[in-house]
Amino acid sequence: MALESGFFNSVGGDRLYNADDMSRYFEHILSNGIFKRINRCLQVSPADGMELNVAAGAGLINCRWFRAATAEKVTIPTAHAVLPRFDLVVARLDMSDSVRSITLQVVTGAPSENPVAPNPVRTATVHDLALASVYVEAGASYIDDANLTDLRDNSYYCGYVQSLVDTPILKTYHSRYTASAVDTTVAPIGVVGFNAGADLLNVYVNGFRLAPGAEYAINETTASITLAEPVDPGTVIDFEVHKPVMAEEIDQVDTLLTDMAQTITDLSARVTELETDTGWMQLTGADGIRFSAMWVPKLRRVGKTVHLRGLCTGVTANQTQICTIPEGFRPPAGGHAYVGYCGNADDVRAARMFVEETGEVIFRSAGAVIPADSDPILITTSWLID
Repeated sequence: MALESGFFNSVGGDRLYNADDMSRYFEHILSNGIFKRINRCLQVSPADGMELNVAAGAGLINCRWFRAATAEKVTIPTAHAVLPRFDLVVARLDMSDSVRSITLQVVTGAPSENPVAPNPVRTATVHDLALASVYVEAGASYIDDANLTDLRDNSYYCGYVQSLVDTPILKTYHSRYTASAVDTTVAPIGVVGFNAGADLLNVYVNGFRLAPGAEYAINETTASITLAEPVDPGTVIDFEVHKPVMAEEIDQVDTLLTDMAQTITDLSARVTELETDTGWMQLTGADGIRFSAMWVPKLRRVGKTVHLRGLCTGVTANQTQICTIPEGFRPPAGGHAYVGYCGNADDVRAARMFVEETGEVIFRSAGAVIPADSDPILITTSWLID
């Protein structure tokens, strides 16, 4: 395959990129997972009956981003009459041509006397991040907190987004063992080269993280664990091993860290800029201008968009200044022209309005008719700033 590169300006259509090209940029920068500091990080909690709330938050799956600006709801399917089961609440990336989106789904487990959590779906086109495990009791008509297990911190099921700033020192490996015998107490870790003295080990049984020492012991010679309590056949035991990266694998890591840190700083600054909201700020009218008590002219900046709204009276001539927009809110060079309205309920006319790059809001004209002193002028508009 030829060397790939990007991105470059197109000349006559000779440089074309698609969503895969754009997403691939993040492939070696950010891992799959939930963003840890955005809203409530997609936390799952009980709602009404079999409904669950998924809090606002954001994540990344195979370089595709998703975000819930407000809480979403999912519904757990009807409980089995006599057998319990485990379900998973997942964020699902579906790359099939008919879908091409990320949605919240419920993966339903198999009812059993000894139920186990289902696996998140991970195929060539579908990839799940499991946010929570739900224990659905036999005949249940509601879900409460005791039935929920938070899986967001479990890097096998979900995990938090990691950047290369955090990840060059360790590599993470996963394995899974399913108990096949009654009263199983020994389980192989299943990661080649496991070193109890150097590696970090996390162990999960049916999605629940075990406490080392108290709930299991490591057998160094056999690379296995011994459980403090036996488990039943079919119980799923997940292993997560963090291994140190060898020195030869992190050559030039200082330069890489510096570049990645700058990239993240730039992205954070850009997100902060886009999410800036000043709220509504009241303006002061020019000499002779009176503002409506019911709709006082106000100004608001959201990201790079400035919104102006309000009514005024006191305009009796063309080229009348109504108010002044403060610095930081003013339109770029050339100003901003728009159509407002003036007149009373019996005679409403379009009015030419202009916002100067120096901030003055000007009533230019309303055709051949000059407004009366009591005629209201609508000054509502929006514009982009640099």
